Amino acid sequence: MKTIRSIVPVLRLVSSDGANRRQTGRVHASGVACDRGRLIDLSGTGARLETRLPWREGERREIGLTGSDLRLGLAARCVWRRREGFLRYIVGLAFEDVSEEQARALSLLALTAAQATEQSEAPRLAA
Repeated sequence: MKTIRSIVPVLRLVSSDGANRRQTGRVHASGVACDRGRLIDLSGTGARLETRLPWREGERREIGLTGSDLRLGLAARCVWRRREGFLRYIVGLAFEDVSEEQARALSLLALTAAQATEQSEAPRLAA
């Protein structure tokens, strides 16, 4: 399994007025796991995550993503959060200063996720 790790400072996706500043498309995160909770979707600049533990807006943590024989460590900053129920939170994360190598790995993970989603949504042939 390949490993790519880095911790770095901030990529702005949301302005101070809360406007969406997403810079890349996102895919459903089928086939990609996260060590901080259930990954909902993934892009080259961030992710949406369901977690049992709350994050504070602006809080920074390292997260690990795994899929397609690739393991990637990234620094992520919480740009928004929403409580969904008892011990259930949805958080929007921005990856911080993603290197070229990390961007390539994120692209591979997003491709893995897109292919897994496509396969799960493909019509089943009758036997």
